[in-house]
Amino acid sequence: MERSYKLKMFLWDQFLRPFNSLTELHQLKSVLLALTIVDILIIRSLLLLWIFISCFALIIIFDIYKYWKSGEYVYNYRKYKYPMYKKAINEIKKKPKDLNRLNELNNDEEKIF
Repeated sequence: MERSYKLKMFLWDQFLRPFNSLTELHQLKSVLLALTIVDILIIRSLLLLWIFISCFALIIIFDIYKYWKSGEYVYNYRKYKYPMYKKAINEIKKKPKDLNRLNELNNDEEKIF
């Protein structure tokens, strides 16, 4: 059982892992850019040029969509626009006891009136 599992892992590492790494989007963008340059310089086929450009555009649109869905742009904007934002949030999180004490004082004052 263990031997067959090791063999399965070895075969995956030798055959499927390199293929998976080639099918990642940033790798495909590089390959398409290289193919476009080769087409412009050597092959000079207008049809292939438009196919490569359209595939490249689809990958870029998909990357933009993933970036939009991830919400990473919000983090980058806050980091650029408000560099002290993270520090202020951490300070607020560290001092909840003081805030609770102020809330208790406010509640006591409301009870008096």
